[in-house]
Amino acid sequence: TEGTVSLPAQVPVQLPVGVPLVINGGGEDCLRAEGQCSIALNLGDRDLTLTNCERCIQAGGNADVSLTTTGTLSCTASEDGILAQGTASVSLAATSLTIMGEEHGVHASGTAEVVLTVPVPACSITGTEGLTRIDGNATLDGCGL
Repeated sequence: TEGTVSLPAQVPVQLPVGVPLVINGGGEDCLRAEGQCSIALNLGDRDLTLTNCERCIQAGGNADVSLTTTGTLSCTASEDGILAQGTASVSLAATSLTIMGEEHGVHASGTAEVVLTVPVPACSITGTEGLTRIDGNATLDGCGL
């Protein structure tokens, strides 16, 4: 499906074993958390593809986004691949990670924290305006950055 989906606090999602999860943002943010919200996805060995996104992940305020897979995580965005603002945190753990942003691969501002737990040779971040942009006291760790 495309477009925005608003979910209550906790939603169990059952997917068939071995089926990759694909989120098509339809030109909007694929995953977005603001304020005190959090998104936590532990996908086991399932691959996750975030495609046709304005931003693959946008986290603002005190939001927390955590994505974990022993598979592949890939993202394509028309703006920043990952945007973390304020005191938000974004944590991605995968066997392989590809982030392609038309602006920056990863943009962090304020005191936001982005942690990418991926083996260096399996981590690819691209952005036409630069791989990363760090503003304020934000931090970015992992992927050899």
